[in-house]
Amino acid sequence: MLRADVLISSFMANPDGDDQTYEYVELMSTEDIDFSETPYTIIFCNNGSIVEPHGWTTGSTLTYAIELKEGKVSRGQSFLVGGPDPRVNGEDSDGITSLNWLVNIDYNTEEGAGEIGLNRQKKFGLIGNGGPAADGIAVFSSLASEISEVTKPQDCVFYGDSIGKSSLYGYMLPDGNLLSDSSSFFKAGKSGRLYKISGYYDYVSDQWIGSRKLVEVKVKSEKDIFPLIQLVPNIFDLSVNENICNFSVSWNANLNDTCEYIVFLSKSDTAIVYPDNGLKYYAHSTYGKGDKIKKSNWFAVYSGKEKGCNLSLDSGAYSLMVLPIKENYSYYDSVLISVLRAYQTLNFRRIGQIAG
Repeated sequence: MLRADVLISSFMANPDGDDQTYEYVELMSTEDIDFSETPYTIIFCNNGSIVEPHGWTTGSTLTYAIELKEGKVSRGQSFLVGGPDPRVNGEDSDGITSLNWLVNIDYNTEEGAGEIGLNRQKKFGLIGNGGPAADGIAVFSSLASEISEVTKPQDCVFYGDSIGKSSLYGYMLPDGNLLSDSSSFFKAGKSGRLYKISGYYDYVSDQWIGSRKLVEVKVKSEKDIFPLIQLVPNIFDLSVNENICNFSVSWNANLNDTCEYIVFLSKSDTAIVYPDNGLKYYAHSTYGKGDKIKKSNWFAVYSGKEKGCNLSLDSGAYSLMVLPIKENYSYYDSVLISVLRAYQTLNFRRIGQIAG
């Protein structure tokens, strides 16, 4: 699989009324990107009949390419690409020009980038509505002219009633396989629905944690347009620092400044035991004096907004776990156990005497 620095987070394929120029796709960046230095291309396939298909580069009325060559985005930021008259859901809905648009293009009058896609017929639309032959969207980390039949996209989604004859057109997938009857796709295409991709993406190891899901939303205003994809890890780079007078723990996080954290420590349990979601734990910097996770020797030693703390520890071997405190004292999602183990735990040895 390729590293995915840009993910497809939602798409409006079939707005109410005539599709015309009101379709759009929302994308999310997993890294800081300056598109003037690192251009990308989004290709849409609106599958019908074609005599000589060439995958994503077929062009004609089958595929249409839009290049991203200007603008900057930061990790976790979403942005939109679509028609020249941005609206929530078709011509009779509110405008959404205030959102973060990188490209607005009149695909009814302009040829696709890199000659991938002819001018669209009016009311034909940019993004296919799904149906018996699945339509799709793909993200490529290059200019359109540099994409070939064998170029792997960083990310793509297919949707409709079935894969159908789209399996015959040679669409390359991120894993290097071609789209086939056995490929996964989403059931989508209803009029007036924004389809959102939901899931956890590990931007360090470049993989989805668990499977992606599709959420159907009847959008009413620009407040309904936001990504459901969550980038993980949220907490990373755990480290300990020991000197004669002090022992401290620190970490980095990509959570907002209002987030609080809780640190659990164990001296005898090498196996990780997780706190109960929904239960508040009181912490104390001296090991053994804070609240304990039941049926374990894991004690809460810190809670607060700072990304670090001082601890009072005897010498010995310890295991450390740092978790965010979310709404209603929720600490973790069971889907993310592998992420927690990889990035939010640390084993260390305290060599010196107790620190006050």
